[in-house]
Amino acid sequence: MVDAPVTKILISKVQIEQLDQVQDIYKVLRVIPNSSSDGSMDGYRLAGIPHDSITHQLGLRNGDILVAVNGQSVYLQSDSQVKQAWQAGKDSGTFTFLIERRNRYQILHYDLEK
Repeated sequence: MVDAPVTKILISKVQIEQLDQVQDIYKVLRVIPNSSSDGSMDGYRLAGIPHDSITHQLGLRNGDILVAVNGQSVYLQSDSQVKQAWQAGKDSGTFTFLIERRNRYQILHYDLEK
């Protein structure tokens, strides 16, 4: 994992329920494949995140590049693998996102309220 500052976020039971109700993640944000300077894909740029959305409450911002979830590169994952990662996070009570924001890496560490 990349050495980066960690932001810890507690996800409330209400937020967990809101996330569970999102059947199609693309309805609450847009994900756009992002290429590094050498042309290789390095993650997904996030866009279309409303300020009053659950995704904004969870610390994601327009322009963020989602690089990894729980240490796994996201560009290698399908939608079903992302859903499996969410379920695994719910089961374990914790998960992490590695994002790049304004050319700096940041780790968002989530703990789920029990």
